[in-house]
Amino acid sequence: MKTIMLMRHGKSDRENNETDFDRPLSKRGLKDVPRMAQIVAKCGIVPELIISSPAARAKKTAELFVGELGAGTELRFEKSLYGESSDAYLKCIKNTDNEVNCLMLTGHNPDIERTAEFLACKENGGLSIKMPTAGIICLQAEITTWDKTEGGIFTILWHIIPKIVD
Repeated sequence: MKTIMLMRHGKSDRENNETDFDRPLSKRGLKDVPRMAQIVAKCGIVPELIISSPAARAKKTAELFVGELGAGTELRFEKSLYGESSDAYLKCIKNTDNEVNCLMLTGHNPDIERTAEFLACKENGGLSIKMPTAGIICLQAEITTWDKTEGGIFTILWHIIPKIVD
């Protein structure tokens, strides 16, 4: 059994004219992300590995998340998770070490939404998943190796967004 969580970065700050890649989290993003990590920890499903886009807002999201979880969650950054496509997310999943049973990817829309939709429903347009900032979706499949990942084989276990837990 393999479990994957997909998380969109926290709310970003657009006030200081940074490039898209360098945009930081806003005050709301800095508040939402730790709360979301605490909720995930209470669910009892904790990622062993988080792979994040290296863009500032996604990187900080992943770092805050790991900080709330404590020891035991490894953090890596993958440049293909910024600005390529949902195919990069799928490639990242398929290349994950099989020792990892619970994986989290932290990144950007529309790729996070498209990846979640594909994993849960292979048909293009067959499912619409909305991922607001700091939203997390958890999916699970009865596979033993990540390279067996394909569309439509994952079941959605839960989907949480900050507004629900406010």
